[in-house]
Amino acid sequence: MLVGEVLRNLQILNNKKYKQVELAIVFDDEEKEDDKDKDKVSTKARAFINNRLKRNQDFSENELEKIAQYYKVSVEDLKNPDPIVELDLIHYHPSCGKGTEIVAAPYVEPFRISKNSIASYLKCSSYKNLKIFPAEGDSMEDTIHDGDFLLVDVGRRDISVSGVYVFILNKQDIRCKRLNLTVKNYLEVISDNKAKYDKEIIKPSDNIEVEIIGRVLVNLNKGL
Repeated sequence: MLVGEVLRNLQILNNKKYKQVELAIVFDDEEKEDDKDKDKVSTKARAFINNRLKRNQDFSENELEKIAQYYKVSVEDLKNPDPIVELDLIHYHPSCGKGTEIVAAPYVEPFRISKNSIASYLKCSSYKNLKIFPAEGDSMEDTIHDGDFLLVDVGRRDISVSGVYVFILNKQDIRCKRLNLTVKNYLEVISDNKAKYDKEIIKPSDNIEVEIIGRVLVNLNKGL
């Protein structure tokens, strides 16, 4: 990797613009009171970076490891700061309404997205736990519209934290609603379209099985 590529990739990773002198700091072996003081970077270290620029010379693997360690990133991310990953687009349509009956195994296809975009906008358990579901119905309007694509973290199933979840009732109906667990252990199933849909209450005594698929992190149709 060249000097310009390293500086660009560090900027992507840390959301900060870096100058050549900040690479020179990494290779400055002279002792300083403040190892990040740009004004005290040695002439030798500055010359090292300038020579790389003039000769259009790549950093070695050992040098890249040194840069990555200094800026607390991985060498893999330094080389490729914004890789494309594939998430599963699952063709179950969780209903924003009365429920979509599950009649067969869902069709799954890959959905490509920037890993850096995920990291920048979301707090998820792991990008490997992210799945995409197309929504159906109008009960979650204006938050979710019919046909919107929902990014769901299947690693987050703890409904003690209120939020919008994809879930299955009695192994039959897959739904997408706002869930809230009360102090009495009642599960409130809430539609955002309150003018058309009433809140539902599921009590422990109702003998209704609720299987949480995951928490909805974002409506992709509204931007990621």
